[in-house]
Amino acid sequence: MRSFLAVDFGSTYTKLNLFDLDKPCLLAQSKGKTTIESSILLGFQEAFQCLQQYYPLSLNEISEIKVCSSAAGGLEMVVIGLVPELTLDAAKKAALGAGARIVQSFSFFLKEEDIKHLENTNCDILLLTGGSNGGNEEVVLHNAMKLASSNLSCFFLYSGNEKVQENIRKIFEKGKKTCFFSKNIMPDINQLSVEDCREKIREIFFKNIIQAKGLEELKKTFSCDIIPTPAAVLQFLENVQDCFPSSMLVDIGGATTDVHSVCENMLYEKKCFLEGLEEPFSKRTVEGDLGMRYSAPSVWENFSKSPDFLEETEWKQSCLFRKAHPHFVAKEKKEKQIDSYLAKLCVQTAITRHCGSLREGYTVSEKVLFQRGKDFRKLQYLIATGGILVHHENPREILQAALQQENEKRLLKPQQPVFLLDSHYLAASLGLLSEMHPEIAKELVKKYFHQC
Repeated sequence: MRSFLAVDFGSTYTKLNLFDLDKPCLLAQSKGKTTIESSILLGFQEAFQCLQQYYPLSLNEISEIKVCSSAAGGLEMVVIGLVPELTLDAAKKAALGAGARIVQSFSFFLKEEDIKHLENTNCDILLLTGGSNGGNEEVVLHNAMKLASSNLSCFFLYSGNEKVQENIRKIFEKGKKTCFFSKNIMPDINQLSVEDCREKIREIFFKNIIQAKGLEELKKTFSCDIIPTPAAVLQFLENVQDCFPSSMLVDIGGATTDVHSVCENMLYEKKCFLEGLEEPFSKRTVEGDLGMRYSAPSVWENFSKSPDFLEETEWKQSCLFRKAHPHFVAKEKKEKQIDSYLAKLCVQTAITRHCGSLREGYTVSEKVLFQRGKDFRKLQYLIATGGILVHHENPREILQAALQQENEKRLLKPQQPVFLLDSHYLAASLGLLSEMHPEIAKELVKKYFHQC
């Protein structure tokens, strides 16, 4: 039997999924607490011993092992661009697509207070962008000099105006800073080119940051590339397009709500004008103010109106309680209703922010529509994953909040997608598996992802 072990080192738990590549099927699942403070392998060993109780296979007998990680904070990045709507937006798309968590973002000229703020920020990679090829040079050179003379000890990646790339290299070398380079993420105005940047981010993560975070034991033990967990999820959607040609995945966590999607960027109608930055085929957004536990008070702040079954003060207190008790499991009917309401708000808001929108405008001769972002109205599949969605008695009820409502005609949200449930929480694992075995991953999707 050919076997495949997917290992996901999460911030709290280390999760293992063992697959039979020949049948193919899921053989066993297990998890153990992530032990980043001591040796991260202790948590893995706990999870693996648990796995062996279900399927007695030694580590040496497993044919292939692949690993993803969001332990030790995952991949934390700062992004810097020239104009917020252009290169900064492009930088965010590149970083998120590579599986990063963006901790700070800046645009235009960096000031002294910005540098001081950065020096007090935990950051793995700082992505510096600015200017199309042959475009603005002044801002990106200024920012490079500010960064090179700072006390920052992170890795730098320059993905801006290629005309000044050699100047940038010399500036960082003079400042004794480690700087990597990729192609410009915006080679021309409104033209997005993030693939090279995304690959370079992942390369830096594997070759340098894994060691910096004390995770070098993983490289020695597993002898394989290690990618950020969110990158594995996006890779899953990219590699199983035959099953889901136009798809979106929503993952509601305790602190964030992640939305991943793969589909072409279509215009609302032929006479519609596209404005803003071009959208990538594969897109990821992360909403740090939307979550079921740590971010519950932020949800309350955004939506102070309480549900019908709660007084406003009780609604607020329920959200504060969930932040203070992140491991709380709702068991009573009322608490389950509160969790459902929270989940609906997270889905509704996260999907709205992920999708494009329309506005009316005028040319010299007529009134026209301008489209910003992607049109997801004809999305075919909406996939649900994450604790609340996987364990909810009626996940469809929550997913309905993602759909375009009668009063939202200017929001390009999904209208009639098929709802699918990742009930075994396999998306990241299948992302790892699909890199080498896309056809097997597709078979497993058909077997374990069910309509809801």
